[in-house]
Amino acid sequence: MIPWDFFVVTALTSLVVSYGVSTLLVSQCRGRTSAKKRPTPPTTGGTVIFLSMAAVLLLLFVLYQRFFELNPKKLWGVAIAGAFIFLLGYIDDRKPLHYSQKLIGQILSACVLPLAGFKIDFITNIGGTALYLPDWMSGVFIVGWLVFMMNAVNLIDGLDGLAAGVIAMAAYTIFLLCWNVNAVISAGALALAFSLLGILPFNAYPARFYLGDAGSLLIGFLIGIFSLFFQVKTYAAVVIIIPLFILFIPVLNTAMVFVKRLKRGRNPLKGDIFHLHYRLLRQGLSHRNTVLFLWSVTASLCVLVVLRQYLPVRPRTILFLIGVLVLYTVLVQLFLGYLKEKRQEAVNRRK
Repeated sequence: MIPWDFFVVTALTSLVVSYGVSTLLVSQCRGRTSAKKRPTPPTTGGTVIFLSMAAVLLLLFVLYQRFFELNPKKLWGVAIAGAFIFLLGYIDDRKPLHYSQKLIGQILSACVLPLAGFKIDFITNIGGTALYLPDWMSGVFIVGWLVFMMNAVNLIDGLDGLAAGVIAMAAYTIFLLCWNVNAVISAGALALAFSLLGILPFNAYPARFYLGDAGSLLIGFLIGIFSLFFQVKTYAAVVIIIPLFILFIPVLNTAMVFVKRLKRGRNPLKGDIFHLHYRLLRQGLSHRNTVLFLWSVTASLCVLVVLRQYLPVRPRTILFLIGVLVLYTVLVQLFLGYLKEKRQEAVNRRK
């Protein structure tokens, strides 16, 4: 039985540390700049998230050590890999690295997880048949998913508050799904959600600081772990689909960006303006409305995932979830088309 105060301490500590450090950093940056010129917001969000998560982990380890004694090797693996990812992003924020260097760093850090004992033993398909995975295939899947999530979050971190809001909702949803099943994962997800909530007043439009690569890579790495190992007691096929629900926006954005780049013969790892949020901006939505729209899509899917917990786990339920994902993808595309038509009508009227 997990005591309620375990989660209260987690939420309050992450929120207080995150908000407090954010306030301190913003006040220091404000004091160093001229009042006549609005400076470019600094990329300090990653530092705030790293300090907040580290403070929560240390405090929980001291107060509730019994929850962390089961597999210390895994905890050390997450801590070491997370610190490496933060350092990689921090260096990139100060002196931009080549995309290949960042990718190699992401792969190396993700490889720490299988070495630390993280493993996917089997996957259950829709019919209920178990497919057992050898260790090497499990490791490849884990590393691939973590690298994908790090880059997916990094790609949606293009508008003020977008990535922080989306991942905060996703992390809190994971907490709701596993709070009575897995103490460590649920506490980590809750800490990430409230850490991001603490920086949102400073990261939302107009931002007073950015997440930077240190922040986006770190929260992508953490949400990748939580979404893969939250261990809901259900078909594994549903467990694979659930992360696609709660992380629909970063996953859809990454897929759209890669397809667009490949169609145009561009390197899929190099930056451009094909992102979903930039397309919404180009079709006439304001910065604030674009973020609110993408937040709304994420929130509605997260609510559906939580409600799904009360439905019977059957193959048709899984097919229904897949259908909902396809429907949302079509609706987003239709909305983009609608905005494009409205924008073209406005241009024609001006002529």
